[in-house]
Amino acid sequence: MVNRSLDFLLTQKAVRQLDWPIRMRIASGVARGMAHMHDQCHPSIIHRDVSCSNILLNAEFEPVLGDFGLARIMHERDVVVGNAEGSIGLGSVSAAEVGEYPPSLPISPQCYQDAYVNTVVRGHIGYGAPEYMATGKCTLKADVYLYGNMLLELISGRPFFNFGRRRNDWISRCMNENKLERVVDPNLQGNYPAEEAKRLVRLAFLCADGDPSVRPKMSEVVMMLENRLHELDPSNRSSWSRSEGDSTPYYSFPPSPSLEMAL
Repeated sequence: MVNRSLDFLLTQKAVRQLDWPIRMRIASGVARGMAHMHDQCHPSIIHRDVSCSNILLNAEFEPVLGDFGLARIMHERDVVVGNAEGSIGLGSVSAAEVGEYPPSLPISPQCYQDAYVNTVVRGHIGYGAPEYMATGKCTLKADVYLYGNMLLELISGRPFFNFGRRRNDWISRCMNENKLERVVDPNLQGNYPAEEAKRLVRLAFLCADGDPSVRPKMSEVVMMLENRLHELDPSNRSSWSRSEGDSTPYYSFPPSPSLEMAL
């Protein structure tokens, strides 16, 4: 790809290329691609390796999700519907207080029912969804967790492991103290809409929640991003979700809008 990977550009601090509108475009484009794999492909595809290093950028900075080496197709013969038991580990986010930028929780048991495929665990401990890392039972929500981690890297310009184990505690403290500028990539030099940035951080927390039942579907993430986070509060599920019994897709996935329209 002409512009290499998102990881490369963030590492090189190419801020004149990765300004805030382009970062929003990348966040939306990746979400759209993941939502397509989850909801529009039959059977669904779980990527299992969503990260900045696997997001490639073309000449127009349209993101392309690459490296499907770990991807799993949810063939009917492989899918199990049942409990994916795991734990909410250090660094995860409280479901009950997601709108308050909560500190991480102590490790506690968790039981989550969903359709999953049994896999050999791959990925870095701490980066992958806790229930997947603990059991090898991989659901679509495990991809959503990875997206949340990627989103925090995109916002901050800092690699995940540079934060240390208490990443969410540090971000929570900054947000509660109204120090957004410490969270957002300093190379942006303050050139971003503060309220939109706050909501994007909140969306990232929601996606990377330790409780998979709280994480939104990727189609719901697309809906929030396409509305530019202004009318929809990521911390308030009733503001963007339908009733739990409604299985209608939240988004119809039209062709990607032009850069001018999207931004």
